[in-house]
Amino acid sequence: MHASRDVRRGTLLAATLAVALTGCGAQHVEQRADDAARADLPRNVAEALGCLESRAPALWAGASDAGLLATELGECVGISVLDRDNEAVRTADRLEMFAGTVALTTDASSGELVLVLYTEGSGYAQVGVTHARYVVGTCWQVPVMASGLGAPSGVECSRAIVDRANPAEVVPFDQVDVPSG
Repeated sequence: MHASRDVRRGTLLAATLAVALTGCGAQHVEQRADDAARADLPRNVAEALGCLESRAPALWAGASDAGLLATELGECVGISVLDRDNEAVRTADRLEMFAGTVALTTDASSGELVLVLYTEGSGYAQVGVTHARYVVGTCWQVPVMASGLGAPSGVECSRAIVDRANPAEVVPFDQVDVPSG
């Protein structure tokens, strides 16, 4: 009789301990995922900038040829919605990204090539059975010259890219601490 009661107590204790352990820190899971996403965002911007800088002469040379420019850009960032109208961006089957970045538009009309891009950072955290995924995004532009890139700066994200990418938050580019490469 005592043995079966001890077994039940042991089982109850193990179940209670398991529930307690999976709950420890669970209230912080979303914050950890958010923190990870915010750390990922500047790394992704820096990675895209580094690649674009290395290809600046080829990007500049391809500025007047949309096909060549897309090919060169595609070596660094996603181009699935490049120079598409808002409806095409909003309804795109895929939002293909490299380094967490997709090129949105190119403009060579002012005598320099200006690229507008969307970059996101994502974070995931798990404690026991509780998990969270968080995505933050930012929009930015960078001028391209034959000699390299100009200084990147923030631009407002279009409603279309925000609707399609669906980040939890759009972070202003000036709040993204991009590491120097």
